Amino acid sequence: MSSVPNSIDVYESADEEYEEYYEEAGWSIGDTPAWVVSMMLHVAILAPLAWIVQETVEPFSATIVSEMEEEEIDYKLDSTDVDVIGSDSTLNRQSPSLASATRQGMAPQQQVEPIVEDFDNLEIPPQDQVQEPNRNELTDVVDRTGTTEHPGGVPGAVDRITMEIRATLRDDRAVVCWLFDRSPSVNQRREQIASRFRRVYEQLDMLEPDSQHSLVTSVAAFGKDFTLVTESPVDDPQSVVEAIRGIEPEPSGEENVFTAVKLAAQQHMSYRRGSRKREVMIIVVTDEAGSDQLQVEDTVKFLRRNSIRCYVVGNAAPFGRKEVEIPWEYEGETVTAVLEPGPETFLPELIQLPFWSVGTRDLRNMSSGFGPYALTRLCVETGGLYLVTEDTNGPRFDHDVLRNYAPDYSTPKRYVENLAKNEAKVSLISTIAMFDPAVKRDPVMATLLQGVLGQARTAYSYAQLPNLDVPTPQRVFDAPNDNVLRTQLAEAQEPFAIFRYPLEKIETHLLAGEKSRDEIEEPRWRANYDLAVGRLLAMRARAEGYDKALAGMKVAPRSFEKQGSNEWHLEPSRDIDGGPKVRKLAKRAEEYLRRVIDEHPGTPWAVLAQRELSQPMGWQWKEAKKVVINTGRRQMNNNGENRPRPQFAPDDPRRRMVERRQRPAPPIRIKI
Repeated sequence: MSSVPNSIDVYESADEEYEEYYEEAGWSIGDTPAWVVSMMLHVAILAPLAWIVQETVEPFSATIVSEMEEEEIDYKLDSTDVDVIGSDSTLNRQSPSLASATRQGMAPQQQVEPIVEDFDNLEIPPQDQVQEPNRNELTDVVDRTGTTEHPGGVPGAVDRITMEIRATLRDDRAVVCWLFDRSPSVNQRREQIASRFRRVYEQLDMLEPDSQHSLVTSVAAFGKDFTLVTESPVDDPQSVVEAIRGIEPEPSGEENVFTAVKLAAQQHMSYRRGSRKREVMIIVVTDEAGSDQLQVEDTVKFLRRNSIRCYVVGNAAPFGRKEVEIPWEYEGETVTAVLEPGPETFLPELIQLPFWSVGTRDLRNMSSGFGPYALTRLCVETGGLYLVTEDTNGPRFDHDVLRNYAPDYSTPKRYVENLAKNEAKVSLISTIAMFDPAVKRDPVMATLLQGVLGQARTAYSYAQLPNLDVPTPQRVFDAPNDNVLRTQLAEAQEPFAIFRYPLEKIETHLLAGEKSRDEIEEPRWRANYDLAVGRLLAMRARAEGYDKALAGMKVAPRSFEKQGSNEWHLEPSRDIDGGPKVRKLAKRAEEYLRRVIDEHPGTPWAVLAQRELSQPMGWQWKEAKKVVINTGRRQMNNNGENRPRPQFAPDDPRRRMVERRQRPAPPIRIKI
C-alpha cells in the first residue's frame, strides 16, 4: 500500500511549476481572471492525486445456497471388515463448512497428490510371528457326517494319507502302523500300496533316514489272529515294502479287525509317553466290515483315551445290505464269493422287498456311497478318515448330494435314544426286521433289534412279529377245460391266502407311526420311511388285485376268442380292476413313491421308488397258445421200443420237478 503525500507540499510545487510556464509563454498570472486561476490550481492539485491508489480489504459476505439432490448410489455389502486408509478414507473428505466453501469459490483448483504415496516407503516394524494353531484343534471332530471320502482308488487314498502324515509331522514326530487284511480278496490292494510306498517317502522328503527319525513305520496283519510283521518300527521304505509283500493270505473268512486295531495300538503305547513320545496313526487296509463288530466301542474308547487316530482304506458298503456276491476263482473253477462290506448303518434302515415283474439284478449290490458303520464310526471317533477305494456295482450317485443323507455315527445308546423318540422310526425298524430273513439269521443283529424294540417300548416284541414269506405269483394257467383251470386257480390262491395275514399285520404296524412321520427331521429317515410305506402299499395292492383276478376267473371262467388258444396269462396292467379298496391302496402307494422321487432326487431311494413305479399295480387276463417243449430225449417202453418223453404244461409241478433234476448244480458259495 502506497503512502499519502502531504497536501502543503503538493500546493507549493504546483504554484512554482505554473509560474515558470506562464513566464515562458509571455504573459503573467496577474492578467488572468481569478476563477480561471482557481480552476487551474485545483486541476493541478487533483491531477497528481488521481494517480494515487490505496488498496483496502473489505469484509466479504457470501450467501451459500445449497440444494439436496437425490443421487442413485449402488451399495455393495461386504462381510469382511477392512480398515480404510489413504484416499478412500473419510479423513480426506472435506466437510461443507463456510470456510471451506469460501475457499473453494475463491482459490483456483490445484491438483492434489494422493496421500497414499506418502506411505510407499513406510517401514513397518517387525512383529512377533503368529503361532500356528495346534493340529488337534483343526482336526477335532465337530461334524459326524463328513468322514467318508472318495479319493479315487488306492493311489488317491495313499496320496491322501500322505497329506495326513505330513500334517502330523509339522507338530511332532510320528509312528505309522499299516494294518493289512490277510483275505485273498485284498492281495491286489496290498500290492498296489507296496508299489507306491516309496512315493510316500519321496513326497515327505524322507527318502533318506533323518537323524531325528521323524517318521517311522511298522507293518502288521490280521485275519483270525493278529500278527506284527515288523518287530519294531523302521524308517527305511524298502524294508516296509518287503514286509508288506511278505504277508501271506489267509482264506479263513474271518476278519477280526477291531481286535487287531486295539492290539496294534497296545503294541505302540510306548511311543505315547516319555522321551519316545510320538503321534501314533493306524491305517487299516481291508475290503469288509469286520467279523467282530461288537468290539468297536471298546476299541474306540481305548484309542480315544490314548489320542491315537485310525484311518481305513476300504470298500463302500452296499445300500441297505450286509453282503455282496462276486465271482471268484477258487481251485481252478469259478465260484461265488461272499463279502460282508456292510451295512452302512447301525441297524438296517432300508426295507427289503422283492420286485414282482421288473428286473433288479443291477440294483442288488447298489452302492450306499458310505463305508460300513462300525469302521466309519471308528474313524469318526478317533479323528481319522474312511477312504472309499472301491464301489459296488450298480448306479452311481453324486457324493455331494449323499452328504445330506449320511448315517448316524453316534454311540449306540444315543442312536437308540434318538430312534425311540419317534414312532415312525420305531415302526420302520421293527417292520424291516420282519421282512429281511437275513436279519433274523444274524444273531448279533437279532439281539440288537430286540434290545432296540424293547427300549422303544413298541407294541410288538421282536419274537412276536410274524414272518413274511413273499410268494411268487403264478401267472400262466393251463385251460383245456374249466375244471382244470379252476383247480390251478385255487392252488395259486392258497399261498396268497396265507400271505395276506402277515402282510396286513405288518402294514398296520408300519402305518402306526405315520402320524409321527412329519416330525422326522433327518432326510435319510424320511426317505427310508416313505419308501417303506410306498413299497409295502404297492405290494398290498398287487396282492389284493391278484387275488381278486383269480377269484373272478374261478367264479366265471372266460371263453377264448382266438382259435387254438388253450391257456391264460395274468399280466401286469395300468388299469386296476380289483375294486375301490385296491384302487385306494394303489393311489396311496403312488403318492408315497412320488414323494420319494420329488424330495430325494439323485439318491438310491429315488432309484428304488422309480423302479417300483415302473411295475404296474393292476392285472389283466390275456389268452395264449401253449408251446410244447421238446427235450430231444426218448424213452424205452416195455416192449423195448423208443417212445417220446412225456410233455407237461409250462406250470405243471411235474415239469418243474424234471427241470430241477436236469438243472446244473448251483455255484459254490464261499466266504473270503
